[in-house]
Amino acid sequence: MAKRRTYSKWALAAIVGGVALTAIEIYGAVSYLVSQSQPHYLVAGGAVVTMVAAILPVLAGRCWGSGRYILAVLLWAAMAPALSVIVCAAVERTGGANDTAERGRQAVAQKLALAREAEKEAKSVADSDEAAAKAE
Repeated sequence: MAKRRTYSKWALAAIVGGVALTAIEIYGAVSYLVSQSQPHYLVAGGAVVTMVAAILPVLAGRCWGSGRYILAVLLWAAMAPALSVIVCAAVERTGGANDTAERGRQAVAQKLALAREAEKEAKSVADSDEAAAKAE
């Protein structure tokens, strides 16, 4: 029979925080993938790696407790590439969103510049027509 484990308040807070942050990251990645017309492989991989990376410390702790020290160290070492993939996926998501927003701002600025240019041209035409009307 399995040994019953007791956790301190800090351990429970860390577990709840880890679960919450993992859920937020997975939700962000999946909602970004759904909103895109062509999903990016790094973001999709980031969601999967986030789920797997969340259990690596637990598995490493159990391996250490059962005397499999090399496997425990390897599991902890796997956290570095897993975290780098998660961060790269998050950067890809936010970078793509920022690029889309910047393109939108540039389009609005271009339309504004064209409208101002058209207004100046219309004023000059109106002034020349008014001058021509006065001359007649």
